[in-house]
Amino acid sequence: MATYVLVPGAWIGGWAYAEVADLLRAEGHEVHAVTLSGLDGSGDANSIDLETHIADVVEVIGDREDVVLVGHSYAGLVITGVADRVGDRLAQLVYLDSAPFENGEAMLDFTGPVPNVDGRFPCPSFEALSQDAGIDKDTYDFLSAKAVGQPYGTYAQALRISDKEPAYKRVVIACDDFRGLVATGMPRFQQFVAPAWHRVDIDTGHWPMVTAPKELAEVLHAL
Repeated sequence: MATYVLVPGAWIGGWAYAEVADLLRAEGHEVHAVTLSGLDGSGDANSIDLETHIADVVEVIGDREDVVLVGHSYAGLVITGVADRVGDRLAQLVYLDSAPFENGEAMLDFTGPVPNVDGRFPCPSFEALSQDAGIDKDTYDFLSAKAVGQPYGTYAQALRISDKEPAYKRVVIACDDFRGLVATGMPRFQQFVAPAWHRVDIDTGHWPMVTAPKELAEVLHAL
């Protein structure tokens, strides 16, 4: 059986993976759904940055071996940093509707400017997210009920990684909008058509842990 560490994207905590985690545990797996610093609404947001979140996940992994590390959306940036630190402990690195970043890049390089309200990037409105990520109102209501502002420093701080050659298997789970980005020909996303990556497609929106938890759990179990 495998050990899974599930990392959520912006504004949400490990609670978003609850059903996926239960399904994987029912198959006998060890599962850790992480709530990154500040994403439970506590702490001084101005003291939390990308390195804080990388350290959070490194601590969860600890001395565990052969970990399947999964990062959703923004957490693709986090797990890229984690893999640079503890890649020897990973069996697979899984980008869930996300992609790795290069050394020196920050989330703001991808998103462009975002609001900063008292050190946090507030969860956007339904109208904004439905345009950008195809979210429906029921999913938005479920997520936004517990969502908290993303510590701004996690978007502003640049990633610092080495050029190590990965020994772990690289996986991308591509949902609807992500496949559209690949189809545009944007250079960042063309790596996912290369043989070095194992790609699995799921026909659902940007938050598959909520909209398609059974299918996502099945994909993770089968890796």
